[in-house]
Amino acid sequence: MNMISHPFRTFVRAALGFVLALGLSGVAAPANAAWSLTFYSEDVTGGKSITGWNAQGTPQRPCPSVMNIPATISGQNVVGISESAFEGDICLTADGDTTSIAFPNSVLTIGDSAFRDAESLTAVTFGSGLQTIGNQAFINNTALGSINLGSNVTTIGAQAFRNDTSLSSVTLGSSVNEIQNLAFSNTGITTLTIPSSVATIGTRAFSSNPQLSSVIFSGSSNVGPSAFEDCEQLQTVTFAEGQTTINDQAFTNTRLISINIPSSVTDLGSSAFSDIPTLTTVTFSGNTNVGTSAFENCTNLQTVTFAAGQTTIGERAFTNTGIINLAIPASITTIGTSAFADIPTLTTVTFSGNSNVGTSAFEDSINLQTVNFAANQTTIGERAFANTRLSNLTIPASLTNIGPRAFTGIPTLTTVTFEGDISVLQDETFSNATSLKKVIFKSNGAHLENDVFSGVNT
Repeated sequence: MNMISHPFRTFVRAALGFVLALGLSGVAAPANAAWSLTFYSEDVTGGKSITGWNAQGTPQRPCPSVMNIPATISGQNVVGISESAFEGDICLTADGDTTSIAFPNSVLTIGDSAFRDAESLTAVTFGSGLQTIGNQAFINNTALGSINLGSNVTTIGAQAFRNDTSLSSVTLGSSVNEIQNLAFSNTGITTLTIPSSVATIGTRAFSSNPQLSSVIFSGSSNVGPSAFEDCEQLQTVTFAEGQTTINDQAFTNTRLISINIPSSVTDLGSSAFSDIPTLTTVTFSGNTNVGTSAFENCTNLQTVTFAAGQTTIGERAFTNTGIINLAIPASITTIGTSAFADIPTLTTVTFSGNSNVGTSAFEDSINLQTVNFAANQTTIGERAFANTRLSNLTIPASLTNIGPRAFTGIPTLTTVTFEGDISVLQDETFSNATSLKKVIFKSNGAHLENDVFSGVNT
């Protein structure tokens, strides 16, 4: 007899006279007539849960190719697979002979680590009654090729299919509500459709999938932190109207080309789309708050279209991108620290309303030649336009709060015109503007703090 069960469980059963003491019964597997199979179980609510199996095969081939999970044991429905039931099973190792599993419709739950490290499995057929797949249930099943989860699965546990590197196709049923952390990380999935039933996608749920090229959302799924991070072939994502949150680093280091953010999305998390070298276009449709570093280091991002209702652009949101011309709508009230800093391609910025320009907002955008302020702007932060390449600068009458060093280090600046009265110019406002020739004040000029024009040659 070939014992095919967890080593510790085998020891306990041998010591206790397991068949009699636990009331376990054998069930023949009709598809494997050459083997005598016995499945072991424990009593649970609603019936039996399988804890392991035993087979009588031949010395040459001790394991059957197909594991057919029985629908009943001792007249009771098999409703579950217990925790670690087949973890470490000799038939399911890399050299094992069992390559497929078929579950009956009676099975509702597959427990944590139930088929962990089942490296021989190439196919799994789930029954229509399955509702829950436990944590790490099929982790490290490196030969598993495709799965269809059926229409009643609601929860896919953490790391359930992680490291299933041959898993190229996953069909998620219409009842899936939650995909937990790392559930499908490091698999071979190529395309993915998220059904409208999915409310939550956990942290790194689909991260590090090197073959994933396309994702389609069908409903208002909350995309968790790093959910698709490091999917380095992911080129296309289609979001659904109704989605509200895309969390931190959700799509960091992917290969998206263009992104359309639906009007329902209210928040983009920190670094949500950072470090995407292929991204060229981003379009917003509604009042989306753009988080810290949301698009930082997207070096080929040339075109960003903001929506009329947007209000906030976070710190470093577009630092080190490839934007050429930038139009800021009137609705945007806050531009965070370094939001558009270090953009070597940026040449023109046009404001339409009273946007508060934060510290270093455009600093080191070394080809920025033209800034058109709005007639009602009031505040420019410290070093906001430092080390740019502005030539002629017109300050509207409303703009009375100009931070220290706001225009420092601009070697191309020749003329500054103040259209209204300004009482104070703060420290080093125009320092090291080495080509500055003319500053025009409307009336009596302003009180000058320390070194406002230091380093100006004339």
